[in-house]
Amino acid sequence: MEKYLKNFLCFYVFFCVNNPENQQLVAHDISLIEELLSISNPSLQPLLIRVVSEIYKDNYSLLINVPQNNNNVIKFLLEKFFKHFSNENAVKNDFFILCLRVFPTFFQIRNNFLTQNQIHFASRFYLKMAECSNVVNLNDFFCKNLYNFLVDNPIEKHTLPNDDNTVKVPLEISFAVTFLNTFSQMVAGPSFSNSVACLNNKFYLAIKDITKLLKASGDWFNLKLALITFLNNVYIRNKKLEDNEVIDLYTILKENMLHEINEYIRFVKRRHLYSRPIFQRFIFSFEKYYPIDVEVAYSDLVDEVYNQYILFGVVTAFKCYADHIKDQPSENDHAILDDYVSTLSDLNDAWGSVQTQKGVGMTVSPIMNKMLLPIDEPTEHDINDGDFMMPQTGGRKKDLSAQKRIEQNDQPNQRIRAGKSPQDFSDPRRRLYQKNLERATHY
Repeated sequence: MEKYLKNFLCFYVFFCVNNPENQQLVAHDISLIEELLSISNPSLQPLLIRVVSEIYKDNYSLLINVPQNNNNVIKFLLEKFFKHFSNENAVKNDFFILCLRVFPTFFQIRNNFLTQNQIHFASRFYLKMAECSNVVNLNDFFCKNLYNFLVDNPIEKHTLPNDDNTVKVPLEISFAVTFLNTFSQMVAGPSFSNSVACLNNKFYLAIKDITKLLKASGDWFNLKLALITFLNNVYIRNKKLEDNEVIDLYTILKENMLHEINEYIRFVKRRHLYSRPIFQRFIFSFEKYYPIDVEVAYSDLVDEVYNQYILFGVVTAFKCYADHIKDQPSENDHAILDDYVSTLSDLNDAWGSVQTQKGVGMTVSPIMNKMLLPIDEPTEHDINDGDFMMPQTGGRKKDLSAQKRIEQNDQPNQRIRAGKSPQDFSDPRRRLYQKNLERATHY
């Protein structure tokens, strides 16, 4: 019987793949999809999920109508997902990871996001989770289960016996990374995030929760990148933030993100002093079965994932923040962006050093170098004659009073944007602010 069902499902995969007409024929029989998802044979689950995703994959005319009908494929898919889901079961097998990987099929077509589908999926997932609140609380999973796991499980504990070059990524990490990437895509947009979908996705992790997990993640750079991607899409690129979220966002950038870049610069310059093997790589504890076109791709080399975390995570966070505040900037924003531009210039110098270029295992791709090229020196015309900008040994002129100004204005209950705007500065300071803003938003 199992062999018969497997052949039956394989037929539907080949029947629907890259064939919009056949997809339409199958999708219009919603009862068939419901029957397919009711099959409980564990060995057939990957194929079942593949069939359902292929029915709708890249078919705009089908996907655009999904939110119009409550009795739709998303309803049946989420019922299957939550049937046995709990904070504990989430990391016992790879079924839930498999489902999370195909969710974007229903709100994304290649690099284009379907806004109404994002809202519909985010809302239906949140409501379904609320129905199962006695066994499911994803905020608890991240802030308690995952946090405690990270504290007790540094990356060194998961190297293979007699093979320090291989790290087996536990299901706890894989589930968290897949969930965060999927729910980041669920709110993503071409310029700014889908603010309505963000309302639901904020429930899973607040900014302070992200800070806590980043500090506990150690060298799990794949998890760190997923956390920062979630921060970028759900918060930084979201134009509708609460006052307390603006303060928390400023705090994590000032206290954590700049520190992360500086730590990375030290790593780049002194890679040979770190005990982690240069060619150490991640392997997964679950079977991927088949590729997902819109899935976020990470390198399997630990050093390369560290590169990705800094550039496509942390550097992108500052770029998105500069975009976020450019219409209503404050003096505090000027200070943190000036520190960021200076730090990014230091990173550019570190990568350009002879030691780095000769360092084994520190592969910097052309796209990464391109991101740093626009960082240039301010001209004398930009600089105030006073003590606002002071010469610094090493060539670049740095705002030595920036940190002092941040500390003076960093009151717990103060709204960050209440300070002076650049329009209130003297002309040279306004010009310098604008130049730093341009540097921060352009790579």
